[in-house]
Amino acid sequence: MRKPQNLLEKYQLDKQTHCPVRFMLFDPRTNAVKKTIERSNLILYGAADILAQLIAGNADYKINAMYIEFENTGGPPVIPPAFDRSGGRAYYDGLGAGKDYLRVPILVSPALSASGVAYQNNQATFFAVTEGVAGVHGTTFDITSVVYGAALVAAPDIGDQSQDIVFSRVYTEIGSIQKEVGHEVGVTWTIGFQ
Repeated sequence: MRKPQNLLEKYQLDKQTHCPVRFMLFDPRTNAVKKTIERSNLILYGAADILAQLIAGNADYKINAMYIEFENTGGPPVIPPAFDRSGGRAYYDGLGAGKDYLRVPILVSPALSASGVAYQNNQATFFAVTEGVAGVHGTTFDITSVVYGAALVAAPDIGDQSQDIVFSRVYTEIGSIQKEVGHEVGVTWTIGFQ
């Protein structure tokens, strides 16, 4: 696989982009992107817990993982769930009926960028890629899998998922991205501070 940093730099969102999350089906050998879906995210109430820990100096609560949600439909798009700012990790713990998620690490350090003269480094862009052959609940992740959502997560103990806190969630809405042979799904996620 080529360095993920190259893909992040090539497809990084900037201050002119209206949608801070981009799902991409790409070939990891060439970084060629086959399909892209852009959406806006919703920051959850749990984000306040993460920010309070970080402001208090607890670096264990940095954003270091994503949940990439999928269902094995074999192609038809998935209708995403209705959700609000309270829908954190408990939602993912309760997934069933063929719906599952991958818990994947953030691949490179977040890219920081300024959005204007009055701000310095007020955007952070995170990047993660699908990996593995099964979701957290054991559902196979393969070419029948359709990715339709993601979450940005602080995992203070990477070995203990019960400590995860969901910062933000997003869904592809009416579109979805089906996993293909030789391809992975990457997600770039920009959080802006103004």
